[in-house]
Amino acid sequence: MKNLILASLFILPLILKSQENNTAQNTYFLKKAKTQTKTGNILLVTGGVSILAGFVLVKDGNGNRKELISGSQIAGFLVATLGVTAALSSVPFYISAHHNRKKSFQLSPVIGTVQSFNLIGEDKNTAVGLKLNF
Repeated sequence: MKNLILASLFILPLILKSQENNTAQNTYFLKKAKTQTKTGNILLVTGGVSILAGFVLVKDGNGNRKELISGSQIAGFLVATLGVTAALSSVPFYISAHHNRKKSFQLSPVIGTVQSFNLIGEDKNTAVGLKLNF
């Protein structure tokens, strides 16, 4: 029985992990959110430029009236379609970046003293508030 109690004293601290510091996890989620936001921005800008290039190709394709739809108009429609697809594919990256940024926020209560200086001298006041780590 003594061996069981002694073994549990060594095993329980490894399992429970009391007073664990989550700063590494917070920075991981914040870093992940930044990379996902950057990826979303790249996809959105690429999609917007592709849409504009597609409209320019469609507009320039009207010069030849012999055929109903010219080759440059077809190319413009394809480039614009790829641009819309790229712009819409940026939305999931923004959503997941928002969720990861919310996971990285940590709110904790803080109690401390605030020093203020006036004409008479120095005052120390007690302050109670919330601390936001991100």
